[in-house]
Amino acid sequence: MEQFMPVKRLTYPEVRSQHVQDACLFANRKDMIKAIAPRHGAIAEVGVAIGDFSQFLVDTLAPTEFHAIDSFELHLLDRVWGVSTTELLHNKTHQQFYQDRFAHYGDLIRLSPGYSHEQLARYPANSFDLVYVDAGHDYDDAKGDTNEAVRTLRPGGMIVFNDYTMVDPLLDSEYGVVQAVNELLATEEWKVVGFALEKFMFCDIAVVHR
Repeated sequence: MEQFMPVKRLTYPEVRSQHVQDACLFANRKDMIKAIAPRHGAIAEVGVAIGDFSQFLVDTLAPTEFHAIDSFELHLLDRVWGVSTTELLHNKTHQQFYQDRFAHYGDLIRLSPGYSHEQLARYPANSFDLVYVDAGHDYDDAKGDTNEAVRTLRPGGMIVFNDYTMVDPLLDSEYGVVQAVNELLATEEWKVVGFALEKFMFCDIAVVHR
């Protein structure tokens, strides 16, 4: 009889009632940002893609500074979201496309090209009022981004994690975002203030320090 090796699975600390006391549920991430995210502060968006959500964050929250952290390597791919990257980026590199899109904001938009947790590590503690995390989704990347987001967050600030889900059914890949966030909550120093649904269940979760 064929022998099967046991599958190694990630462990997920339990979310308890004290972690979600007074948390709000939202239909989508834009509703959540509008309702509870801090305004007129310093924002870091970790993983910006082509800037659609960056635009929303800037227009909605009117930050004093906005830091776009990304590897800016989409131009190295043939296709993204079913579209050729040549067409998507208008024959530009990823970084040039993003820079041109937000050029009219002047020095409000500041780019940090490179891998997310390495770039976050360059910022001093207490740099941001909001850190929006949407970069690497495996556990090591998610954990690294979480640790640096916590370090760089100002007192009273908020961290929002995109793609709070265990598996990407479209790419058939396991995510580590749930584990990283739940480990943060398990320290009992953080609590959930918002949870936003998404049609494919790539949900957002917002946390603040107690």
